[in-house]
Amino acid sequence: MRDAGGEPDPLWPRRFADDGYFVVERALDGPLLDGLRADADRAVAEERGRLERGEPRYVPVSRLDDRYVISGFVRRSEFVRQLVFSELMASICRATMGADAFLYSETFVCMAPNNENGWIWHQDSSYLDYVGCGHYPPNLGMWVALDDVDSRNGALRVLPFSVLNVRRVVPHDLTKPWTSPDVVDFGRHDGGVLLPVPAGSIIVTSGALPHASDPNRTDRPRRAYLIQYSRQPVVKDGKPVQLAVPFLRDGIRRVPTPAEIGR
Repeated sequence: MRDAGGEPDPLWPRRFADDGYFVVERALDGPLLDGLRADADRAVAEERGRLERGEPRYVPVSRLDDRYVISGFVRRSEFVRQLVFSELMASICRATMGADAFLYSETFVCMAPNNENGWIWHQDSSYLDYVGCGHYPPNLGMWVALDDVDSRNGALRVLPFSVLNVRRVVPHDLTKPWTSPDVVDFGRHDGGVLLPVPAGSIIVTSGALPHASDPNRTDRPRRAYLIQYSRQPVVKDGKPVQLAVPFLRDGIRRVPTPAEIGR
């Protein structure tokens, strides 16, 4: 990985404020990107096994031979920790959230070849609202493309703040299947902005940014890794809703040990 992608781009904060996202192209390469791809393949293989056995899952939106969402590799993989707690991620957090940041969640988000379902329009921080934590600021998302992505294999589509002007989380009905357009209604729009990017690129998003992706219509898997950071621990009934791992304190980056990461 290039050291923080060079110097942080001074345009990041303005782009983030105006549109709710920006792209850092080809931020990862070499052994780190290869290692994350291998982790993604291992995660999918394990998730396939759980689905075949009918086991309960922590993230219940995976579908066999369709799409997979797998958490927990930040405790298992040196490659994941190298990325999640890198100076690059610290630079992006400082530019978008300020001096303090906590790791909130991390998931591989992968599509099988020629799968049926993409992802409906949604906001990542809708879950906070759904569980009664909507008073927290929207999380920061970093969607890392592990493969080249385009219109054929499920590139992200976004509805920029400057176009739709949706800057707060809209209530989602998360009791409905994640394949149903009835989960949330953002009103009429033109289908958003498609974001094709080369492998190793990072799409940085506000948790309030509406986004979606089409199915993977190619013969190869589409692998991505999503990290979310929060400005403060997101707590309900005295316990963290997801992770609450300190990453930035007063702008200073810290790299926690696997034992410090928790569940």
